[in-house]
Amino acid sequence: MTPRHSVVGSLSHSKWFGNDRYRRIGLVLAVLIFGLLALFPERERAVVSLAPTDPGALGLSDTLGQLSAGTNVFGSQAALDLTVKIGRSVYVREAVSRKLGLEKRLGKDRLHVMRWLDSHVKIRTQRGGIIQVEMSDGDGDFALRVVNAYTEEMRARLGIISREQVAYKRRILEQLLASSYDRFERARVAFDNFRRSTEYADPEGAIEQVAGRIPGLEQEILAKQRQLDTFRAFATDDNTQVRNVRAEIATLKAQLREAQSQRDEQGSLGQVITESNKAAVIRKEFNFARDLYYNYKRFYEGTVVTDLTSNANMRILEPPFLDPARQFNLIPLAIAIVLALLGLAVEFYRIRPPVGDDDIKALASK
Repeated sequence: MTPRHSVVGSLSHSKWFGNDRYRRIGLVLAVLIFGLLALFPERERAVVSLAPTDPGALGLSDTLGQLSAGTNVFGSQAALDLTVKIGRSVYVREAVSRKLGLEKRLGKDRLHVMRWLDSHVKIRTQRGGIIQVEMSDGDGDFALRVVNAYTEEMRARLGIISREQVAYKRRILEQLLASSYDRFERARVAFDNFRRSTEYADPEGAIEQVAGRIPGLEQEILAKQRQLDTFRAFATDDNTQVRNVRAEIATLKAQLREAQSQRDEQGSLGQVITESNKAAVIRKEFNFARDLYYNYKRFYEGTVVTDLTSNANMRILEPPFLDPARQFNLIPLAIAIVLALLGLAVEFYRIRPPVGDDDIKALASK
């Protein structure tokens, strides 16, 4: 039973490949032709390298941080992927087509121009968060205009998205500002009314001072009494130091009686404590409403800075340039390589045919 031939074996037994002279001349000519087609017409590769930017790269990180606007509206992970997605979007392709008049230049309708751009313009990411936009074409100037248009339209689209996000944030902050301002005004009016009713500029501190005055005087009198007892152990009542301490004690007792009488007129200690607690609650609400309002106001001011820097969303690392490296037409180059390898395989097969291939052996012996 004759074994089945391999692909190379079948080609070796075919009419064209069976004749060594025709086969070699034909393969050499085919490889040369496709090799020339791989080199000519010469193609030029236009490239632009860019990277999504951030507030720190602009030197505005401190300013935006103070205004609570330093966070990227797209998020930390999304910036790179979002830039690539926008670059490959139909919106950007349509904008590039309108800007360069590609339908007229290529002689194609909108749909085919979109497909042509998708297949000819490559947008890829590289290590380090770098995005590269490239295009190969026989006309280098045209390729440069295309990649430059892509860069401008990508930046414009990112700016539009950023401004839309900031506008949405601003509308929310305006509502929060309005509600927090109303709350701040109510707390301020309540605090002012309480100050008028207590006739204290600082009600909380004044009430605490009144509440702690009597215990403080009592402690001072007790301390002076102990000091007087110490002096009396070594001196008589006619001693100057003893007389001074007795006079201080008398003064403190008079102040204590005055404070006790004022307390009786103004109310009990329990009332003072009640007013102190009320003052603390009103003061706490006032401070919270004030801080809340000014925080929202600072956030709102931050949206203005973010809006102004919305178009500074990409750094151009390398402006559009033509790659100086030699560019090859890949399809003819691949065909030339395949034909060369196929020719070598057939030559090797015919020089050293496998066992059982008597036809090739007979031809080789001749």
